[in-house]
Amino acid sequence: MTKYILRIIFSIFILYILSRAIEFSVLWGYLRTINLWWVAAALFLLILVRLVVSIKWQVILRHHQIEIPFKELLSVVFISMTLGQILPAGLGSDVVRAYKLSRKYGQTADTTATIVIDRLVGMFSLFFVAFLGSIGAYVMAISTELIWWLIAINLLLLIGWNRLHLCTKILEKVLPQNGNRFIRFQEALIRMSRIISDKKKIRIILPSIFGWSLVIQVIRCLVFFCLFVAFGQTINPLYYVIFVPIVFVVTLLPVSIGGLGLREGILVLLFSTVGVPAEVSIGAGLISQALQIAAAIPVLLFWLFEK
Repeated sequence: MTKYILRIIFSIFILYILSRAIEFSVLWGYLRTINLWWVAAALFLLILVRLVVSIKWQVILRHHQIEIPFKELLSVVFISMTLGQILPAGLGSDVVRAYKLSRKYGQTADTTATIVIDRLVGMFSLFFVAFLGSIGAYVMAISTELIWWLIAINLLLLIGWNRLHLCTKILEKVLPQNGNRFIRFQEALIRMSRIISDKKKIRIILPSIFGWSLVIQVIRCLVFFCLFVAFGQTINPLYYVIFVPIVFVVTLLPVSIGGLGLREGILVLLFSTVGVPAEVSIGAGLISQALQIAAAIPVLLFWLFEK
């Protein structure tokens, strides 16, 4: 709870700092003239992201012999991604997915393992696109600092996943096999580790889920393209491919609530290099978070009242 409060304070503090750097009259002027058709397009793309996330997750579930109706997956994804906007570092998203499905279908270890696989591939695709974007930034003489960090992170993810089977062996040796009241939890932990580290099985679907993950990253770039155009900004579309993945990488840091404040700050920092006013970057960031929540309201109401 203390960490959660600290993250709220951090988000408020960053927003306060940003508010000192802008003119509210200018921001209000942009909001009054915003093109709502482009905002609607951004909302549609956010809904499309949830659809693609559901498709990708179903591919992983089916590959592990877990059959769940697509409609139910879609509902869980809508709700979990919305909760991820108000909980730290996307944690709420994964917890809701695991809880909702394991409560109804059991197979807690298997279900959780598919979520971890989904998360790992998604993170790798995010860092991969951010890496490509940072190369673009280097070529265009915008930024050079992130390239080596992103190379290191991608390599660490690949090496870590490749060596995950060692963790399974360590768990099997270290954890007591009987006489332990936590034996069921230990068995589930070991089974989950085995599923995640089964490279031969995952390799079969890896091209598919990595491809869907790349589609998600492209759509996210298009969301911010729509929002900035809604504010009347016309810049080279390549900048969105360069900047937006970096924005999502930074917002993975577990220091804020749903990236609030952190996202707006990095948007200002990056897009100001190509002449976008800070008021526009902050407005686009806040609207994107509002749309993330709005996209799930109908499904959330259905979930709350479902028997």
